[in-house]
Amino acid sequence: MNFIIAGYNLILPFSSYAFTGTTFKAYATFLTAETIGGLIGASISTFIKKEPTTNKLLFLIILCGISLLPTELVFRLSHSIILVAIPIALFNLCLSIFNIQFMTFVQTKTDLNYIGRVFGIIFSVAILFMPFGTFFFQRIFNLKNPLNYLILGLALIVISLITMLLNIILSTTTKAE
Repeated sequence: MNFIIAGYNLILPFSSYAFTGTTFKAYATFLTAETIGGLIGASISTFIKKEPTTNKLLFLIILCGISLLPTELVFRLSHSIILVAIPIALFNLCLSIFNIQFMTFVQTKTDLNYIGRVFGIIFSVAILFMPFGTFFFQRIFNLKNPLNYLILGLALIVISLITMLLNIILSTTTKAE
């Protein structure tokens, strides 16, 4: 997840070049949309059941990917940065819910004697993946191409579906034993 989010964070500042010919600056509009989406997502998360499962968390990542898919198409059809900001806001809404639910998941599933170590490992691994993701996506993306959002959305969906499938297979194999 953080590997792909690094790609998203890499291309976001270049969104003003990717979405040209509008009255609003795309980067500033997208940052505002992210903030609004994050606030709404945090508010929604308080109403979600406090016992998240792995598949529910993966489903939230799939929703993150789905929300990025129409970004370029919305711009091509409307040439409105405000309309393009809606998928960006939805992405951050789902990402905020995921982050809150993931932290809840870790806190409820981890022994209190190990919680600090577990969070330390999670954040260390997350921080380690970000530079690799940035380096990778910098090499393969034309940073000014709006189709990058589609590629990142598809990557989130595919990886989540594969992980969900593996989780289902492993859980059925474990139950069978």
